[in-house]
Amino acid sequence: MSSPRKSKLGTMCSAVGCSMRSGTNLLSAIKMYRFPTNPSRRLQWEAALQRKNWKANPKSVLCNKHFITGKPSSDAEHPDYVPSIFASMKNKGSSSSVNRYNRQVKRREVWNAPLTEIENEPPVLKLDTKEVDCQTDLTFEEINEMEKKLHALETNFVNINIHKMRFLTMRKLLIFTPKFKMLLSSLRCCVCVCESGFIWVEASHKYIP
Repeated sequence: MSSPRKSKLGTMCSAVGCSMRSGTNLLSAIKMYRFPTNPSRRLQWEAALQRKNWKANPKSVLCNKHFITGKPSSDAEHPDYVPSIFASMKNKGSSSSVNRYNRQVKRREVWNAPLTEIENEPPVLKLDTKEVDCQTDLTFEEINEMEKKLHALETNFVNINIHKMRFLTMRKLLIFTPKFKMLLSSLRCCVCVCESGFIWVEASHKYIP
């Protein structure tokens, strides 16, 4: 296990070819990040440096220059979960990968966001009080008119049922016998058709002259 490179100005970055170091006023914008304590993630950081036979120790650090956003991320899906910007290799990381990650995060947030009651409620229309009062008066008149029509329909319905019962009674009496045929020929019959399609027969027992 190698020790971190040190200078009078502070601990140097562990990346090959990087001369950045901490503890200077001149490079105060430079930030150093220790290698992760998680074994699996620490191995990923070590592999990203591509240094042969090198292992990080508790004091090993990397500067913010090796992260796309300038700092490591704790999200395993984020591009900066592992450092990716190094001078000794082609940069695998880029701002486009961060933008792609941000879009994925936003899509997940929208997908997982619960629907609020406000979103589900229909829009409320504000009506003027005077207009509502006027509409209420007209509604009472319409209700009275509708009640009259309903009463008339109920009366017609009752009459139709009466005629229907007459028809059913007559049909029961229509036994196909010679006596019925003789009776039918001697009766004065009135056949009516109502609006509902039922047929009834009103007959008088007066003999046809």
